[in-house]
Order: sequence, then C-alpha cells, then structure tokens
Amino acid sequence: MSDAATGSPLVILGASTRAAAWSAIDSGLQPRCADLFADSDLVRVATAFAVPEYPDGLINAARTLGAHVGSPCPWMYTGALEHHIETIEALGRMTERGELGPLLGNGPDVLRRVRDPFWVNETCRRHGLPCPAVQPLDNPPPADGTWLLKPVARHPGQTISRWNGMQPQTGGWVFQEWKAGESFSAACVGSGGSARVLGITRQLVGLPGFHAPEWGWCGSVGPISPGLEITRHVDLLAETLARESGLTGLFGIDLVVDDAITWPIEINPRYTGSMEVIERATGLSMIGEHVRASGAAAVPDRGNPCAPVAQQRHAGCLVGKGILFAPRDGFLDRAPSAGPTWDVADVPVPGSLVQAGNPVCSVLVRGTSVADVQQRLAASCAAIEHQALPDHSDR
Repeated sequence: MSDAATGSPLVILGASTRAAAWSAIDSGLQPRCADLFADSDLVRVATAFAVPEYPDGLINAARTLGAHVGSPCPWMYTGALEHHIETIEALGRMTERGELGPLLGNGPDVLRRVRDPFWVNETCRRHGLPCPAVQPLDNPPPADGTWLLKPVARHPGQTISRWNGMQPQTGGWVFQEWKAGESFSAACVGSGGSARVLGITRQLVGLPGFHAPEWGWCGSVGPISPGLEITRHVDLLAETLARESGLTGLFGIDLVVDDAITWPIEINPRYTGSMEVIERATGLSMIGEHVRASGAAAVPDRGNPCAPVAQQRHAGCLVGKGILFAPRDGFLDRAPSAGPTWDVADVPVPGSLVQAGNPVCSVLVRGTSVADVQQRLAASCAAIEHQALPDHSDR
C-alpha cells in the first residue's frame, strides 16, 4: 500500500473503484476496495481485491474489508452498483448489525426514485423542465427511428438500441424518446434537499476508434462552459432532482443539449467516471465533496500532496478521459503504459484475458479544445491497442 493511504478508512465497492480510490486518497482518506478488476494501479495505492462473483461477492468482501479496522468502517459504492439494489440493501443490513459503518451516499429508497425513468419524467414535467418522453414496454411507440429501447437496470448483454419493432424477450426495459444533440454530463453534489453543480463535461459516446458500442459511454472532456442558459438549466435541474428525491452526496446527470434545450437522459446517483476529468483539471476532490455532503466525517480542505491525482493537476487546460474497449478476445501482451502525451489508468496485469467489448484501460490526456483532446485520445488509444493487444491473426 502506498504511504498516501494513511487517513481514515473508507470501504469503496463497485464494478470499478480505481478512480474513486484515487480521489479518496487525494482527500487524505484510506480506501479499501473491492471490484471486478483490482487493477495494478489500484493495488499499488490501496487495499484492494477482485470479486469473482459480482455483485453478490461484494457482501463478503465488505465484511472482510471492514474487519481490518477497529470500528465500523463507512462505505460507499461506485458504478454500476445502483443496478443491484438488493445488494445495497444487504450491505445496509450489515450497517444495522454494526459490521459496517454508515453508507455515504444514496440508499435504496432514493435509488428507486432516480433510477425510475417515469419518476424522473413526471418530476421534470411537474416543475416545467423539459424531459424526453418515456413509455412502458407494453405500450410500444412507432418504430420510426425516434425512440430508444433502454434497459432499466443494465446487466451483461443488455445495451441501448434504437427501437426497430423487435420486442425483447424479458422485462426490465423502457422506451425513451430519442433526442439529437450534443451529449454532456453534469457532476453534482446533493445534501438531501439541495444541490450544487461541480462541473460539466462533454461526453464521448459510441466512438469507433475506442471500439465502444453505439450508445456506450467511452470518455469525457472537460470541464467546459456550455453557456449561461444551459448552465442555468442544469443548476435548476440538479436542485429540483435533489429536493424531490433526497439525493445525498455525488450524483451525475447525463444530458443531451439540442438548440439550447437541456434534456436529462439518465441520473447516476454516485461517483461517475467523468468526475475524474474535473478532478484532474481543477484539483477538486470529488470524494472529499461526497464525504462532506454525507456528514459522516471531516476531511481536509486540501488534498494529500502525495496522492495520484494531485500529481497530475494542470490548471487552465482541458482534460480528456477515454475508455479503450477490446476489439476482439485476446491476452494482453504487456500492460498498457503511459506515452509521451498520455497517461494510463485502470491497468490490468500483463497476460490478462480481455474479452471483446470489455474495457482494456483508461487513457488520460490534456489539450486546448474538445476537438484537440478527442484527437489526442483517439491517437493514444490506437497506440495502446497496438502495444498491448496486437492482432496475431496472421500467425
């Protein structure tokens, strides 16, 4: 474990915890993590191990991690554990029994509200805020290309698609009106009745150079200023959602902006992948904001100067984060490594099997504009793919 991880302990659970762990260290906290990967750059700075049976395995993992300290350790979750409310409920029962400390973040009741697209739609409409229309699976809209078919709680194999008249074989899906425009994400922090917007990023979605699925998030660029009118709408949207739902701590709002109309697409009630972009550009610790909003413990106003994020701050520039997905099944010839113009994160160990469509690593760059950053990300991903996942089909 790195010497940076010497503060108060915090258990972090989710599919991937590395970014949140770095942020926690930057606030002087000591992360104790369990996720799907236990990437090499995570285990260098924190207690962490991979959970083969996700998400149920997180329950025993939390028990093990919490047992390393003398008093019940507070805990939080990252993406995409909000899709598994039953696991969060089980972890909550551990808190009630004293096996874990308090949850820092949003409990099951809040999750059920903000992850319900009908609740979000009705809340926005009631307050005069624009929101894409939604329809249940048993009331299909016209298959004319203007609607998306979305899983309510995403599981492996479930992806967003344009509605073409082919019904899924199982439930758990919803129709959402498709909105053309630019994709953004707002990083927010709630206090149970109000909210602040900490920053806005431009989302990268479905880019072929990243081998991302058509509607899949593959990175972010920011922080950006989308204009006073859009900023005002985002502030009002965040405040309304927090007040009506009780959102506490960090949450993200995925948005599409079309002709200055701000359409909320999805609410992510936890630390999101795009928040790391704002952290690296500004030095703001998102997990520090999360802990302060949850009221569980005091954290320093300034980050730990030995933390991984602190070493990367460059004020006044744009930061980009890209997710490289595997274009095919294969073993990593060697670990992805930093280059002359990029950093890497979420680094698997050499020899790891990476399946097609799964993430290989994250790439981090700096630039002067959204287009510049996006170009640098694409070039970096291509270099890393050639380096770590060469095509051996001709052998």
